[in-house]
Amino acid sequence: YLGRELAPAAASDGQLAFGADDRAEADALMAQARAVLDLGDAFTTRLKEVNATELLHDMELPTSILLARLERHGIAADRAHLESMEEQFAGTVQQAVKEAHAAVGREFNLGSPKQLQEILFGELGLPKTKKTKTGYTTDADALAWLAAQTEHELPVLMLRHREQAKLRVTVEGLVKTIAADGRIHT
Repeated sequence: YLGRELAPAAASDGQLAFGADDRAEADALMAQARAVLDLGDAFTTRLKEVNATELLHDMELPTSILLARLERHGIAADRAHLESMEEQFAGTVQQAVKEAHAAVGREFNLGSPKQLQEILFGELGLPKTKKTKTGYTTDADALAWLAAQTEHELPVLMLRHREQAKLRVTVEGLVKTIAADGRIHT
């Protein structure tokens, strides 16, 4: 920001060396300290230019302090409830898979866009969606459009499958982040 090149910090073992008298290292540390002061002045000037000094002091800094406390303290998490939710979502995902297979009359990989394209636009003859490099899109918007345009249940089942799978993965991730104190620290 200041257009200065600072020397990298010297490797340290973490111990203070009271007998050290390295002038080059001292000069590098002084340059870094001066850069911090100059950055403070530059940022203060810029904040005044955009009338954001009050916002920084009244909103941003207090909020960042509060967020740091929240992250350190963590959010209480009910592991058993989250694991129960994960199982529920997994069951809903499996049910959507079974229903999708039944709607098509055979098993297929719901996670394969290529197989889904072949089924939707080839076997079922549903209206084609936006053309992509690899065929026709089967993203959420396209599936929602197909669900609205046709009577076939597969687009609705695919949307449900994707939604529930995403929720399951999200809850699974939360369970993995619960610390020994039963809280999630971000």
